Amino acid sequence: MSRPSKLTSEAIDRFVKAISAGAFPEVAARFAGFSPASLYRYLRGSTPEHAAFRDAALKAQVALEVRLSGTLVQEAMSEPKWALVVLERRFGERWAARAPAVDPPGDSRPADRRPPDDSVTLDAALVEVLVPKLLAAGDRLRAGASGGSDDVARFEDRAPRRIAPDEGPGR
Repeated sequence: MSRPSKLTSEAIDRFVKAISAGAFPEVAARFAGFSPASLYRYLRGSTPEHAAFRDAALKAQVALEVRLSGTLVQEAMSEPKWALVVLERRFGERWAARAPAVDPPGDSRPADRRPPDDSVTLDAALVEVLVPKLLAAGDRLRAGASGGSDDVARFEDRAPRRIAPDEGPGR
């Protein structure tokens, strides 16, 4: 004889209440008295009980989303920042923040315009000096790694040695 299912009408009611209150499904499952693994087994199940549970869970999630989005839209009517959030999410193709377009060559805008704070400006002369040095350093590292030399030991030999307080001069 098999063990009785934990998916009782009381468990389903507790799960639906928890989902309706905004709990994550795994937390709602624990609140209802079954494990998250059982939750997913019930949601995949094909018995009439599993189908009824799946329908109840979906209805609770849909009802929560409608309530929350209604609350947000209602708040957006009096608070512009929430209105912008709703517009960006609901009508993103027209309202979402976009990255600035790349300027075409020969742009006629003033040269004294400051670049955005997150942009990086590279000096061409500096790049011409640094790139060969970086490439040479990379070649040296690759040659050292394939030659069997101990790069770490060479690095440590050049590092300044720290003197412990009890190792001071004359001790």
